[in-house]
Amino acid sequence: MIKNNLGIIGFVVALIGIAIASTNKYHYNNDLAPLASISWLIWLSTMIIGAEIKKSNYRKWYIYLISIITCLIIGILILIK
Repeated sequence: MIKNNLGIIGFVVALIGIAIASTNKYHYNNDLAPLASISWLIWLSTMIIGAEIKKSNYRKWYIYLISIITCLIIGILILIK
């Protein structure tokens, strides 16, 4: 079930994260740009991984590579702010 809906799950996570970041920016004047960036990055990575998993003969190394790169970028974004 998760295999077929991975892109939708990523979209929901991104929607919630971007909504929280934009609400805090415009109502409370708190800049949560890293949260929006992380949400967008999670959405992008889940879309890529979901498209790869739906193939009949998917490459595991590609999924691992996308996961590792995503985790590294998220770590960098957290450390910057």
